Amino acid sequence: MSEGEVIVKGEYHSSRGDQAHEREILTEGVDHLVLEGPEEDAEYGLFQQWYAFAMLLTEYLFFRVFYTDSSVLEDIAKAQDAEVVKTRESDAAILENSHILVRVFAAVLFLVLFFGAALFGIAGVHFYGVSLLILSAMLPPLVLRLHESTRSSESRNELMANKIANAAEEDGCVVAVVGDSHADEVCDYLPESIDPERKDPKYSWYTWRHFKDIAYPTFVFVSVLWVFYTVFVAYSEFAWNLT
Repeated sequence: MSEGEVIVKGEYHSSRGDQAHEREILTEGVDHLVLEGPEEDAEYGLFQQWYAFAMLLTEYLFFRVFYTDSSVLEDIAKAQDAEVVKTRESDAAILENSHILVRVFAAVLFLVLFFGAALFGIAGVHFYGVSLLILSAMLPPLVLRLHESTRSSESRNELMANKIANAAEEDGCVVAVVGDSHADEVCDYLPESIDPERKDPKYSWYTWRHFKDIAYPTFVFVSVLWVFYTVFVAYSEFAWNLT
């Protein structure tokens, strides 16, 4: 790779093909690696504990099951003494940067869905119970992310572009790995002085190869969800009987 080169690699986070492609790119040489994710663990206040729990559910039910491990890419970069840059300070930044009304709406939405899941579980209507439990973990953070991406100030894609631009100012080769849905807009936000090389995913999300990538994680997801929901219903029934 040449000095001053900027590569923006779009990926599907669950694609093993993309991860292998990214390893190949990094082994060719990298000075700055930009990855989606938090720089540090979040610290949540008392009124943010609902969000901490929702992120915990999302992390262990979805991200750790379906997403490929980006620490492999970090290890390759660090072996070359490259700087690793994350796109946000912490997971709490999404909540803290949101408008107060959006935060309140997301919190109320979480509580309604979560306690709705408990009530359906106690009533024995498990299909609706587990559906609401999944929604309680996914929907409120999604609302906050959508708000962050569409607000009139710096959007999520613009923030990522700024991280890449700052890394490019220090010279050397910059490789940025972002979700493919972000890649084009991130490139558009980069300064005119930067001419990024845009790399597409190795294959589409609806292909047989990607289906094979997510087949086993899907089995793990269903298994973990079943165990968690069984414990969740048992605890809900215990708490209900105490009242």
